[in-house]
Amino acid sequence: RGDVYKRQYVYITNGYVAPIEKAETAMSVMVSGYKLFVNGAEVSGLMAGDDATIRLTLINNAKKDTSLKNVATLSLANSNGLTLTVGSSDAAYVRAISPGETAEVEFNVSVKRDADVGASTVGVNLTYENSDSIAGKAAQTIMIPISQPMDIAIDAPCLLYTSDAADEL
Repeated sequence: RGDVYKRQYVYITNGYVAPIEKAETAMSVMVSGYKLFVNGAEVSGLMAGDDATIRLTLINNAKKDTSLKNVATLSLANSNGLTLTVGSSDAAYVRAISPGETAEVEFNVSVKRDADVGASTVGVNLTYENSDSIAGKAAQTIMIPISQPMDIAIDAPCLLYTSDAADEL
């Protein structure tokens, strides 16, 4: 009759079907830590009135993809006392971070003189892509401890005595 038949074979070995490869996804770039510096010296927290540098360490958690066009932005909208230092930027750029490697970015901030004591919330937003132009985003929050200097007043001691007490001396 002119019908054409095609034969197709499916081979199954011990019931195993090979997994389908996962679709390519963006790697995970994140903040792995931060350090605070005042006048070039590393500190564990900030004092009201300080001008400081926040140094963030970014890590590319990917197993094979190099992270390209990494942009980190700092968000101080929910901060109780931090502002960007005049003339500084809220964005930093890193060209590439190899798989498993780190890079550092820095931001200059000022602590308001009337800042509340306690932890100040700082948002960090990351955008990045791999060599196939697959983009990724991440948002993290870090907490910066803020203190106020102590007000200490020392007055001259005041001695009280009665005339009877003076006679006994």
